[in-house]
Amino acid sequence: MACFALPDGNADVERGFSATKRLVMADHACLGERTLVGQFMRLVKDYMRTQANCQAVNVAVTPVLLRSAGSAYSKYIEFLEEEKKKEERKMKEMLICEQQLAAEEQKKGEERKKKEIMVAMKEQHNLFSGSGALLKEAETELAEAIRAGNMDNISIAHGLLEVARHRINEATKTLSKLAEK
Repeated sequence: MACFALPDGNADVERGFSATKRLVMADHACLGERTLVGQFMRLVKDYMRTQANCQAVNVAVTPVLLRSAGSAYSKYIEFLEEEKKKEERKMKEMLICEQQLAAEEQKKGEERKKKEIMVAMKEQHNLFSGSGALLKEAETELAEAIRAGNMDNISIAHGLLEVARHRINEATKTLSKLAEK
């Protein structure tokens, strides 16, 4: 009769497996804060059931337990401060990265402007040299027209001289502005 009074199942162990299964599911199999708190609560529950006869007044308050409880809050504060420092470092790194990107963009913009100025200066130099050639041609035409005494050719050569001088003056002004930039 005594043998029949013993339980034949492992209900207590099976309940533990079920509790663990509810705590750690396939999609929650990481050690996140929620999982760790659940594991801790399960350990407390198991300790209360096995050692303290399911009553909190039966828990033995030892010096180790008191030290552990006393240092828990300070460890938590240290953890929060470390997390805050990590976040600040991350923000500083992001700020530095953004500043570097802005500096690179500014540098690229300045290089682009320099290239544009160089192209404009090259165009003005070409215009200047072309105007110089036109000026020489006009002087040659004017000298021939004076020798020949042809008034029509003299006025045409004079017009060419005025156009060449005007183009040279404009190119010089534009080049000086571009040099300032």
